[in-house]
Amino acid sequence: MEVELIWLYDHYEMIYGYRRLHIELEKKMKIKVNIKRVHRLCKQLGLSSIIRRKRNLGYNTFKEQISENILGQNFNASAPNQKWVTDITETKVGNNKHYICVVQDLFNREITSYSVSKRANTELISDAILKAFNKNKNVKNIIIHSDQGTQFTSYKYKELLKEHEQIPSNSRAGNCLDNAVVENFFSHLKTEMLYINEIKSEKELLESIKRYIYFYNNKRVQIKTKKTPLELRNEYYENYYENNKSNVN
Repeated sequence: MEVELIWLYDHYEMIYGYRRLHIELEKKMKIKVNIKRVHRLCKQLGLSSIIRRKRNLGYNTFKEQISENILGQNFNASAPNQKWVTDITETKVGNNKHYICVVQDLFNREITSYSVSKRANTELISDAILKAFNKNKNVKNIIIHSDQGTQFTSYKYKELLKEHEQIPSNSRAGNCLDNAVVENFFSHLKTEMLYINEIKSEKELLESIKRYIYFYNNKRVQIKTKKTPLELRNEYYENYYENNKSNVN
């Protein structure tokens, strides 16, 4: 089993810890094994995931545009497109800052859309939000949660949500736990892709982000569900259509 563990560890470019390696051993290799044994073997073989670092946040807000914290740290959703979370993070290519905005569905933790810009402005988040709307047409009354950053409390952003009949929600000031799921995604993106690759150009950055989000949505298993976001979404719709077929008959 040591050979299989090392292969999986190398295959996922050293970003998987013993929990995800255990899931993949059972799922991909069809090897039934106790998780404690996997943990022990990983220690012996020196297989450990990349440690993620926390980041400090600063806030600038337009107080008159702050919405109620409707989400209230309830990060569970029973179906797609009930609750989305969004946020911006910063990275650098050389001396040039780039900003990444994502929209994430809390049902399966899938990254629904994203945008990248050299400016952390309202256009950056509007672009990501509009991509999500275009991907999920005619879906209304989604709770869309963000922090109290200037971009997310701007009149333009709030009007965009109102125009598409969505429900805005804002974190409490300075409380990153209120938007912990998307914060967690950014931490994975940086430690599993951006920090371990020498990105020399904007083109390489865009390709790296695109590649990682595809991997995150389609290949990366979640510890809690032991499935990828794609598998969870497909499973939901298969059950949905099967139940509707039964109801019609």
